[in-house]
Amino acid sequence: MSTRSIGIWNTRMDDILSYYKLLNIQPGATQEEVKQAYRKQAMLWHPDRFPDNPQKQQEAEERIKALNIAYAYLRDHDASQTPPSNGSTHSSSKPSRNASTSSNIRYQTSRRTAETYFQEGSDFAKAGDYQEAADALSVAIRLRSDYAEAYHLRSLMFSSLGFSHRAKSDKERARQIELENAMRSRKAKPTQRAQPQYANSESVMSTQPLSSWHCPRPLYRHHDSVTSLAFAQNGKLLISSSLDGAIYIWNIARGRQVSNLVDGDHAIHAVAVSSDSQFAASGGSDGTVKLWHLRTETLVHTFTGHTAPVLAVAFSPNRKVIVSGSDDGTVRFWHVQHRGVLSVLKEHQAAVRAIAINPNGLTLVSSDATHSIIQWDMQTRQCLQPSLGAIHDALALAFSPNRRDLLVGRLNGIIQRLDAETGEVIDQFEGHQQAVQSVAFTQTGRLFASGSGDRTVRLWSLDGEQVTLDGHDGSVNAMAFSPNGEFLASGSGDRTIRLWTNR
Repeated sequence: MSTRSIGIWNTRMDDILSYYKLLNIQPGATQEEVKQAYRKQAMLWHPDRFPDNPQKQQEAEERIKALNIAYAYLRDHDASQTPPSNGSTHSSSKPSRNASTSSNIRYQTSRRTAETYFQEGSDFAKAGDYQEAADALSVAIRLRSDYAEAYHLRSLMFSSLGFSHRAKSDKERARQIELENAMRSRKAKPTQRAQPQYANSESVMSTQPLSSWHCPRPLYRHHDSVTSLAFAQNGKLLISSSLDGAIYIWNIARGRQVSNLVDGDHAIHAVAVSSDSQFAASGGSDGTVKLWHLRTETLVHTFTGHTAPVLAVAFSPNRKVIVSGSDDGTVRFWHVQHRGVLSVLKEHQAAVRAIAINPNGLTLVSSDATHSIIQWDMQTRQCLQPSLGAIHDALALAFSPNRRDLLVGRLNGIIQRLDAETGEVIDQFEGHQQAVQSVAFTQTGRLFASGSGDRTVRLWSLDGEQVTLDGHDGSVNAMAFSPNGEFLASGSGDRTIRLWTNR
């Protein structure tokens, strides 16, 4: 039987048939069928599903590697063309993508930057194409050997692909780079300290001292506690919800309410806005999740399935999925376009009070009333870590824009910054006298804000500077920064919204 070199391995007819068998599909399957089959098998055989069975975990790692080889071959060839039954090879088959694109990548590096390839890898990762993501990130690292963020993301890709040793190596290299950068920063003079480059006006405004933040005007309209706040990406509109059953849209420039999505009979506990500012989602005490079109201010769809109040909602970065957490102890994934439920996650044993989606779109964290923070894979919707950090009283969660840190507001008034992958405590912030009900990062990650049952808003810098903003007469339940960092909105049990600014 003749053989033909494909990429870095030789592929025979028996191998091709075994690839179909491994993916549990018939020869001649379409590219989409191959992709779906691969995802299904990868989910079934993810090593993290067997944390207490080392033998099964090792078997899963080997199976994942075999699945990756099978998928890579069938993906890079026309899977709708049935292999010849006489054992001859495809003389007209396309070359392997891994083999053919490497020269193209080398050719393009003179015109493309490491950041370009990092963004390409990030896009592949969000789409669930982990191997393509790892390939693009590898090019980014070759172009910039100190690209810590690329190492971090490639570590996640290798972990998803089942390559635990590669994932560990990348993570260690990323941490080493960050440590070296931190040491160089400490040695530099204050006037020479390198500042991160940001594209928005917050880089200018952040030079103002924290003490310059003030509230020129409270917003009055709600008749009960304000429960949630979310800015549209244009920064001009703010969405608020309340126990009074209303969802209001505010014009920030004018400082007034311009319209309302609903004045209902059921309390609204949570709102979120999609990344393109087209839609809003709300979670109510009637157990429903509602999808709203912001421009037309109309109800698009009502998702039903929760059996208790919905306490938290969030959009995935690609806007395709809404995630909700409920008093019924479940986390649910809803498909925005098809208007159906994708998954029901039942690992929590108590009310799910907070959820947060990593900006990279790969992971989700959720916390309940009695248990630790749980980390989930957004693609497979499988539990990655049933206990992220030794925290059993998390009330508020927020990812940093760098995608590596997780901010946790706790019942004891302490705020902790965790490594989003391991749960390791990086830093701790103390000052609030009561439970921390809400936390929020600016989009650059230079500052974060917190609201507490002690009726105060606090602004913090990662260097340890802090300032207390007084004004509310009730628990501060909600917090949101405008995209450009010019405004901080806080919502309280005193029924008011306060807009803070350092302008």
